[in-house]
Amino acid sequence: MPMFIANMPTGLAEACYFYENSGIYFRDGMGLNDLKKFAVHEVIHHIQEVKNEKNELVQMGLSNYKNGKGTCVALNEAAVQIVSSCVLETKLETVKYYGIEFSTISPDCYPLICNLLSQMCYIVGEDLLYDSVFYSTDKFKNKFIELCGKNSFNIIKKNFDLLLQLEEKIIILNNKFEDENCPSKKAIKYQSIINIYKNKIKDIFLHTQKIIFTSYFDNQFLRLQSDSDIEIYKTKFTIYKDLIGITDTYSDFSNYYKQKLNDIEQMHTQILSRKFPAKKTQNKLVLFLQSLFNKFRIHLK
Repeated sequence: MPMFIANMPTGLAEACYFYENSGIYFRDGMGLNDLKKFAVHEVIHHIQEVKNEKNELVQMGLSNYKNGKGTCVALNEAAVQIVSSCVLETKLETVKYYGIEFSTISPDCYPLICNLLSQMCYIVGEDLLYDSVFYSTDKFKNKFIELCGKNSFNIIKKNFDLLLQLEEKIIILNNKFEDENCPSKKAIKYQSIINIYKNKIKDIFLHTQKIIFTSYFDNQFLRLQSDSDIEIYKTKFTIYKDLIGITDTYSDFSNYYKQKLNDIEQMHTQILSRKFPAKKTQNKLVLFLQSLFNKFRIHLK
């Protein structure tokens, strides 16, 4: 596998895999430690690629290129980064970006989408993620759709792409902003646009996160049938709250959690009523009329 040193825009890319020549390009001046870290990521991309007889790329992990345009590209980048971090035994860290605090095993590379994909992975399972990453299958995607719905998945994959695009725009504007020759008026304008993008990123992240946990737990709630189902459901909920990203004013998950606990109590009451049905009691009026009828019948005799 050929490897090259290349001039790359500051902040946009540290390394890049180019499928047409199966080559990996690294940013000029990169240290050995960073080179190792990014090499693992790009080598996985090389393993992922599936080409047709015309040497055209048709699939790469979770992303699909059959129609000429890539879909689920950002989703696949997050998946590869998670796997790369596991290979490098990166430790889980708590970080804060764009006012959002969360835990991730990839604090420096795609931290936002890696956190969101970790939430999806908790729902679907790590085995299916690894299968889709290394063998370019749709197993992870299909299982998520089964558990959360196709509409939810389509929104999520679109939002993943938007998050990457907005971060790239911020990097480009930051490069212009930090240019010594940048006029002060333009610098103010760039900073204003950057702030708008940052707020958009925060909103999209929190919106995507909400779609993930509500679609999953709403669907699973409909499948509860027993006490053991309820306990498993509540345990999954408790663990999930440690995976989410939060802000200083964030309350969506806690509000949703409280509502679902209320729903669970009602569900539990229904289950108990099916197990131990209440004894039927006769209407007092009916008993009184029966008594009168018996007395009348005796009198006739």
